[in-house]
Amino acid sequence: MKPLTWRAAMVILLIALLLISALCCLAAENPDPLRDIVITREERVLGLTTVYASVKQHFAYFHQLPKLDWDKTFMEFLPQVEKKQSLYDYYRVLQRFVALLEDGHTNVYFPPSVQKALDRLPIRLDVLEGKWVVADRVPTVEVLKEDIPPGSILESIEGKSPDKYFPDKFYPFIAAGREQAKREALAWQATYPKNAKVKVVLRYPDGSSHERVLIADRSTIKWTDDLHAQYTPPWRYGPGFSSGEPEPGILYIAFRSCDIESEAKIVELLESRSSNPPGGVILDLRGNQGGGTPTNLVRHLISKPIKWYDASSRWSLSYMDAQVKFGGPDAASEWLKQREFPEAFSPGWYQLSGEDTTAPADTHYDGPLAILTSPATGSAAEDLVVLLQQAGRGKVMGDRTNGSTGQPFFFDLPGGGNGRVCTVRTRYADGREFIDVGCEPDMIVTPTIKGITEGRDEVLDAALAYIRMAGG
Repeated sequence: MKPLTWRAAMVILLIALLLISALCCLAAENPDPLRDIVITREERVLGLTTVYASVKQHFAYFHQLPKLDWDKTFMEFLPQVEKKQSLYDYYRVLQRFVALLEDGHTNVYFPPSVQKALDRLPIRLDVLEGKWVVADRVPTVEVLKEDIPPGSILESIEGKSPDKYFPDKFYPFIAAGREQAKREALAWQATYPKNAKVKVVLRYPDGSSHERVLIADRSTIKWTDDLHAQYTPPWRYGPGFSSGEPEPGILYIAFRSCDIESEAKIVELLESRSSNPPGGVILDLRGNQGGGTPTNLVRHLISKPIKWYDASSRWSLSYMDAQVKFGGPDAASEWLKQREFPEAFSPGWYQLSGEDTTAPADTHYDGPLAILTSPATGSAAEDLVVLLQQAGRGKVMGDRTNGSTGQPFFFDLPGGGNGRVCTVRTRYADGREFIDVGCEPDMIVTPTIKGITEGRDEVLDAALAYIRMAGG
C-alpha cells in the first residue's frame, strides 16, 4: 500500500474537520435537553423561589410534617440551584424539593423538551409477597419479540437489588406519602434517557433465570385494543366507563376516570335498572386516578342522607390575615363580626364543607355493593370511597388507596415546566385523615404471584364471592 501524499492527507483532514463542524452545528441546533440546555442563574433562583412561595401560601398539609422547616429547607436548596446545570438536573433539584412534602398532588413537572427525551421501561412492577413482580408489560418491539411473562420476579436491576435500586434512584424525586403510593408512582415516574439500555435479571414463573437488557422506549409499537387486551389488566385500561355481567344478576362497572361523561353513563345505567335492579353491583375503582368528585353517582348509591367529607383550604386571605395581625385578636374579632363571612371562617383557612348533607336520588340502588380499590385509586376516586364508607354502603375490597386528593394550584416555572400545590385539606367527616395514609379497605385482598402468573383477577373473584353471599 502506498503512503498517503501530503495533499491526500490534507484532503482527509479537511473532510474530517468539516464533518466535526457539521456535527457541532447540528448539536447546537438540536441540543440534548438532558445535558446541553441550561437557563440562567437568575431563572433558576426564580423557579425555586416560585415553588417555595406557592407552597408556603397554599399547601394544606404542613401539620402532617412537624419536622419540616420549609424556610430552612428553601435556604438549603438555594445553593444547589445557583450552580450551573442542565435543565434536566435543575428540574430534578426542584422535584427533590417538593418531594419532601410527601404529597401526591404537590409536584414539579419537566418541560416538554425534557419529557420528550425521557421514557420508561416496557414493564410495570408490583411488590407482592415481598418481591418485585412484573404485573404487566407494554407491547414494544422487544417485548413482542421475546415476552416477559407476568409473574416474573425482578431479582436485580443494574446489578442491584430492586429493594435498594428503586428507593435510591427514584424515591427521592417522588412526591408521595406511604410506600404504596411511591410504588404506584414508579409506573410513570421511573424514567430514563430515551433508548437507554437497562440490564435486569428476571426469574420467570417456570423458575428459569434470564438476563435481559430492556430499552427505555415505549413508542416502538402502536397500541391497539387487541394488544391492550393481551398485555394490560382490563381494570387498568379502557374507557372511563364500561360494564358487563360476569355472572347472571351481578353488574360489574369499571369506573376508570371521574370525568362527567363517565359518571353520567354509570348513573344512566343504574337508573335504567331501577325497575329491575341487579342482585349486586361491583364498582371497580382500581385504575381510577381521579377527576371531579362524582356527587351524582354518590346519590345513586346511598339510601339515606349522609354528611359530606370535611374539607378546608388555605384560601388566599391575605387582606383578612393582615387585618387580624394588625389589630390583634380582640380588634380582629370585632372587625370580623362587622363583615359577612362563611360560617366557621377563621383567618388563613376557609371551611369548604363538613356539615353539608347529601340526600339519595329517587332511583338509588341499595342492594349489595362491592367497591374495588388499589394504590392507583386516587384523588376524586378516593373522595367517592370516603363518602361510601361514611354512608356504610357496600364493602371496600382490595388494597389501600393512594392517599392523595385536593384541588391543586398550578403555576409556571422558568424553562417551560410547571408545578402544582395541593390546596385542600380533606378528611372523613369524623376527622380521620386519609391523605398520606390512604383509605383502608374493609377487606384487604392482595393479588398473589401465582394469581398474576395464571392471569386471574383475585380481587374481582373475592368481590364476586362477597356479592353471592350478600345476595343470599
